Amino acid sequence: MKNPAAAYLIKTKFTPPAQVSGAVNRPRLIERLAQSQGRRLALVTAPAGFGKSTLLRQWYSVLMESRKACCWLSLDSGDNDPATFVRYFVASLQTLSPALGQPVLDFLDNVGPSDVSKVLGLLINEISEFDREIVFFLDDFHLVDDLDVCQFVELLLNLASPNFRMVIASRVRPDLSLGSMRVGDKLTELNAESLRFELAESREFLNRLHKLELSEEVLDELYQRSDGWVAGLQLASLYLKEEGRSVQRREFSGNFHDVADYLATDVFEKQPPELQRFLLGSSLLNRFNAELCNAVFEQSDSTLYIQRLKDLDLFLIPLDEKGDWYRYHHLFQEFLQGKLQQHYLQDARHYSRRASHWFDANGFFQESVDYALAGDASEDAAVFIEQHGYEQFVQGRMPQIDSLIKRIPASVCARHPDLLLLQATALYHMNQPDNARAICDEARECIDRKKTRDNLSDEQEANLETSMTILDAGIQMSQERTGEAMARVPADFCPPLAWQQGTINNILGYSHLMHGDFESAERLLKQARASHLKTRHSFGVAYSDCFMAMLRLQQGHLKQVLDIFRWFDDGISSRQQSIYVAPVFDAMRGVLHLEMNHLDRALPLLQATLPILEEVGQVRLLRLGYCSLARLYALRGDQAAALKLLDHALGLHPHSPSHDMHCLFVDAVRLEILLQASQSVQALKLATKHEIPLDDELEPLPVGWERVAYLKRFLQLRLLLVAGQTDTAIQGLEDFEQRLHQLDQGYLRLKALLVLALAHQQAGQTEVSQAILTDALRIAAPNDAYCLFLEEGEAMKQLLASAPKDRDPLANSFVETLLGYWGSGETADNKPHGLIEPLSGREIDVLTLMAQGRTNSDIADDLHISQKTVKWHATNIFGKLGVRNRTAAVITARELAIIDI
Repeated sequence: MKNPAAAYLIKTKFTPPAQVSGAVNRPRLIERLAQSQGRRLALVTAPAGFGKSTLLRQWYSVLMESRKACCWLSLDSGDNDPATFVRYFVASLQTLSPALGQPVLDFLDNVGPSDVSKVLGLLINEISEFDREIVFFLDDFHLVDDLDVCQFVELLLNLASPNFRMVIASRVRPDLSLGSMRVGDKLTELNAESLRFELAESREFLNRLHKLELSEEVLDELYQRSDGWVAGLQLASLYLKEEGRSVQRREFSGNFHDVADYLATDVFEKQPPELQRFLLGSSLLNRFNAELCNAVFEQSDSTLYIQRLKDLDLFLIPLDEKGDWYRYHHLFQEFLQGKLQQHYLQDARHYSRRASHWFDANGFFQESVDYALAGDASEDAAVFIEQHGYEQFVQGRMPQIDSLIKRIPASVCARHPDLLLLQATALYHMNQPDNARAICDEARECIDRKKTRDNLSDEQEANLETSMTILDAGIQMSQERTGEAMARVPADFCPPLAWQQGTINNILGYSHLMHGDFESAERLLKQARASHLKTRHSFGVAYSDCFMAMLRLQQGHLKQVLDIFRWFDDGISSRQQSIYVAPVFDAMRGVLHLEMNHLDRALPLLQATLPILEEVGQVRLLRLGYCSLARLYALRGDQAAALKLLDHALGLHPHSPSHDMHCLFVDAVRLEILLQASQSVQALKLATKHEIPLDDELEPLPVGWERVAYLKRFLQLRLLLVAGQTDTAIQGLEDFEQRLHQLDQGYLRLKALLVLALAHQQAGQTEVSQAILTDALRIAAPNDAYCLFLEEGEAMKQLLASAPKDRDPLANSFVETLLGYWGSGETADNKPHGLIEPLSGREIDVLTLMAQGRTNSDIADDLHISQKTVKWHATNIFGKLGVRNRTAAVITARELAIIDI
């Protein structure tokens, strides 16, 4: 099944233009390009009308005939959005292989328009693993001036593997630092001087191809005046084809570019009025076909006009081999647009609006919005977004929804409560509940005004109130105020639409889960899943299953989590169908692999998905993922990396009344890691920060499940044991474990049993300790729950080693495997490097020069790279070391023995 996002891409942009009939072959230039095949970049720069695109198309055909892997991308002003540029870049790569670059799209479809440098490493890795050399053609690069896009291209050129080359055409020199490529002989440059027609090429163009039969004297005159400018020669040929025309010095005196408007005007004004009208109107379209033009001009004979333009050779460029789509040469389009805006501005607005409706009717969502806004039809743009917002929502395209709605004027949004409701929904899914609340309040005011002003029907009013209820509950959930979320939803609440039913049941199911009501949570989540499956709402299915996986994990049923993953694969038939939600499942898979001590599987899953989930993920999933990754590094003995991850996790939750609760859950993992490392003083300080009491007297626990109270009690009992208050700890743990058993909190109960077994062993009560350990094994062995045992360290190893062998075979096998893990060094005895991701050789080079006090400019000169590349390496170094500046990076690198200066 195709990527759903592909429906919003213009396919002709990453399809090379059709070969232009009547184009002059450029063998001398093709030979120069052929000689450059070992170089990273071929750069073709010249003003408009020098045949850059034609040359690139000819070179593309030559390479394709030799079975090279070539891909093409024609740029436009819309590619100044970095995420849009990268999306089209990958779409072009996928013309070679549908899977090529897919992880990049997975990232973008979840993250949206954020820092695209985050995906550069993914893209480079994808290219390096491709089994053929790739030649990437970028046409019209001058239309892109966004610094992030330029930096992305520059870094790709500098860092990509040897099997990647680029060919770029631009009217002006692009904002790329090319010095190191020149020094390294990795750059071929063709400029206007190179592209100018020679006299022989001018003769072929005018006499043979345009059949003008000009004398050598006239040819020489035109050649000298045009200075080999291809577009000028074509304009002249059109001018001279008029009966009785000849070359007049007055008309062609001075710089030939100065007479371009004169020639274009003359060519334009010689056309019939109806063809002039067609030229002007169609010039506002960046691409057009006959059907679109019929709609824009309210006529039925656009096919004839397009054929007439082809016959006249009026700078019409086919965009596909079938000849369905066309565009004008940019030079001619700009001339026509200038006349259109100067004399027919109101007509241009009408044309844009009609174009927007045609694009909407034919499924081109992005262009429908673009042309509506170009035609000052913000109301139409708002309606288009309202109509297609659900399609975006079910795919999880939350950042895209927010970005589109921000383009609509506030005064228009104020008349469209559905638009505001959609934007607020996107924001709370992006973990921005405060912004979502502000938009929600605007929506409330808008709805109240509509009730008063528009005389809404009962059904319309009920639909808006239903949406407000779902939105309010969702924002409460994202703030971890799950009690409020449940309280805001009436007991008889029943939304009319399946996706609404699925959304509210996900929210309520998660809320009941957080309050320990597993029965209600499971029922609601199953209902949510069924509702979302009806509408193929893969994003909703993902979170139904994710929350169900959390439920099973909380109960301690790890093997049942695997069944949930199979449910998802069965419910969403294709992995590509789930590209927007794959990180949700990969993060949960990473958590499960950690619990089963499959560390090599857990590590890449968590590392790859957590940065994506920072932008779009539900806060508990994000916290669970980072805490699991920290536990993984602590288990391997890399405490520094573990604590840095937890520092990072603390900042992921927005500051709100629930922020302290988020910090408690993160610091609970930190406290246990500190205790595992025998750093009890720091652990005690952390307990004081969160007001965890260390009194001999234990306050009664709540009758029902309250996750904060139970977590604090567990940490309190651990600390009492460390403090030597063994009797109090044992008494408290026994009561605590029984309560958890009653509440079906199997995961925390297993942890309590392990600590209780160690407490009795510490008190010299070996038989009791072994009996409790047996109970723990009954829970753990069927679920492969190895990690919790391994985290208890040497004391647990000794307890297991001294255990009797008369247990059931499953428990004995589990113990043997555990002891094998300790013996193989797959725990704290095997300390890896101190980095979450190792530094590359070039990053170590940059870091070494930093330690010597060199500036970015010095480093760039020494390593023959640009300062932008130095900054990019520095950003990666800081991220991998978990620091924010050079000084901290150098100190940390020395501590980890990465550099020895």
